[in-house]
Amino acid sequence: MTHTVLHPSLQRPLAAHRHLLRLLSLLIFLPMAGMMVFAMATALHGDTLGDLLLLALIGGIVLVMVVSLGGLLAWLNHWTTQRLLDANRLLLESSPITARLTPTDFNSKQGMLMAVHCLDPRAVDGTGYILIEPYLSRSRPPPEDITVQLYCQDLQPGCQVVALQEGNTLLGKSVDRQQYLRQRRWMMIALVAAALLAVIVVFLER
Repeated sequence: MTHTVLHPSLQRPLAAHRHLLRLLSLLIFLPMAGMMVFAMATALHGDTLGDLLLLALIGGIVLVMVVSLGGLLAWLNHWTTQRLLDANRLLLESSPITARLTPTDFNSKQGMLMAVHCLDPRAVDGTGYILIEPYLSRSRPPPEDITVQLYCQDLQPGCQVVALQEGNTLLGKSVDRQQYLRQRRWMMIALVAAALLAVIVVFLER
């Protein structure tokens, strides 16, 4: 990322990603540092073997948590950086297609499902569906039809998509509508089953 010149439209998502990483780092490491200061103050004040053992225990727990959470942050940074590099390559190598995006009623934390109708006669397949991913697309699309410049290899399910609309960059992927709805349905069933199982376990323990 350091040696790659990003497309101007990707500078905003990159800045938002870096801001989020800094915020997460503060939220993770400041409480850890507070725990260590508290443990050290307690151990020095008590000056007993038990206090020193408690300091060692808390230090070990904090070390494991720092390494684990630091690894998660590193993975998040790698995943997002790769997504931005892929989007940058798509913007540089693909020709824009004028398309109209229509929001659907199937939106969740996974993203916003939008129907695509290509207005450019050069497009081979002029219809499809894309899922706008909320993490990289910091601004949600408006709740009405929008006209965008669409960058993609094709609209086959799984292909990455970049849509530019009045300075707003929307990143996502092409999806099969029926398959996406089936996945959502099974996820909801799994969540409900897990919640019922937790309630049953709590009830039986009483």
